[in-house]
Amino acid sequence: IAAQEGNEWYIGFNSRVNFTCSPPQITTIPIAQTENPAGALCTSISDSTGNLLFYSTSRSVWNRQNKIMPHGKDVLQKMYYGVILNSLYIVPDPSNQNRYYLFFIDLYDNTVWFPYNLNYAVIDMILDSGRGDVVMVKKDLIHHICGLSTAKQINKKDYWLATFQLSNSLVYINGRNQYVDSLVLFSITGNGITSQAVPSDTQANGLNWPLPTFSNDGKKICVFTADNNPWYVMYDFNKKSGTISNRMYMP
Repeated sequence: IAAQEGNEWYIGFNSRVNFTCSPPQITTIPIAQTENPAGALCTSISDSTGNLLFYSTSRSVWNRQNKIMPHGKDVLQKMYYGVILNSLYIVPDPSNQNRYYLFFIDLYDNTVWFPYNLNYAVIDMILDSGRGDVVMVKKDLIHHICGLSTAKQINKKDYWLATFQLSNSLVYINGRNQYVDSLVLFSITGNGITSQAVPSDTQANGLNWPLPTFSNDGKKICVFTADNNPWYVMYDFNKKSGTISNRMYMP
């Protein structure tokens, strides 16, 4: 995301932070009365000059005038209690400056183990007189996941989206039983979205909510691990190939 595109933040039910001001300006917006209890998680994006385009709670997509977009009400997460951490990300479509992907994690089946999947909506800012509309929702890209993070690829146009897929099967490796989970990367280019699994050699389970996080320059990625010591595993990240190397443990 370009620097100016992150100038407007939406926090919680009704707080807006504008970083174009010095000091940043905090205002209140009246959405709490129409949003349901899963609306505490938010993400937003501005244009290249810092003007707000749209934002989203964990449930609905809102335009810059604080109105729900056409086809945007209750289109995202269906959870009615709490939120899923790091589960909303807006990524510009590299092939269309007026379109955006809104990635979100949702509860897809509460009868199965760790029932969280990856989905996305497509927002077209040309529609509704430039206020935007949700034109498509794609479900079930991958199951049993936790956390989202993004980084630009080496060409500074395309994007990587990282998530962590958990396994509930133990495998005997290096003298002990381990959960062999995977860091999964999605490449977002002008040709669409493709995925690749990257075995990350980190052990985790559904109780610990591992969260992958890119560094600001996208050259490193850190993943929470369930082992008490160390708490985190960090890797060098190849922004061209989407591969990881040089595992480092952090207490």
